[in-house]
Amino acid sequence: MEQPVKSLIVRYTFILFATLLIKWWIFFFAPWDIPTHIPSTPMNIHGLAFIACIVAIFILFQRSVLKLLPGTSIWQLMLWSTVSFLLAEAIFQAVRVFTLADATGVEKVQFFVRGTVFTSLFAAAFAFLIAFQLKTKKTGQLLLLILAFLIIVYIINFLF
Repeated sequence: MEQPVKSLIVRYTFILFATLLIKWWIFFFAPWDIPTHIPSTPMNIHGLAFIACIVAIFILFQRSVLKLLPGTSIWQLMLWSTVSFLLAEAIFQAVRVFTLADATGVEKVQFFVRGTVFTSLFAAAFAFLIAFQLKTKKTGQLLLLILAFLIIVYIINFLF
């Protein structure tokens, strides 16, 4: 991995971490009365804000990488985005678990691992979709990939 990519990973890890902290404060500690769901729908506002932040930051990150290294592959873009998110999420989860007063030590470790691993896998799927679009510009295929991803998420959610 080249030095410019390392510095971009560090920069965007910090941006992702700051975004996660701000989003966490807004939805769980701010004095505003933000509804949990969009009215008359099952859509969670917190989740949509989370996805919107990740997608926006991944687009900026991957465009920055492509500007420096135009020959970067889709898989490298996905990997570097995921590494950046994994680092930010691990730091965020470490901060978050210390605020859980009623949880035991084992529960805190479980929350940390689940929060870090599963959220990073979810982010990796978005990183792939964004990298695919930025590199190939094949919007039709991207829409099919997104549809397949949503069906898989729906099936997993239905089974568990």
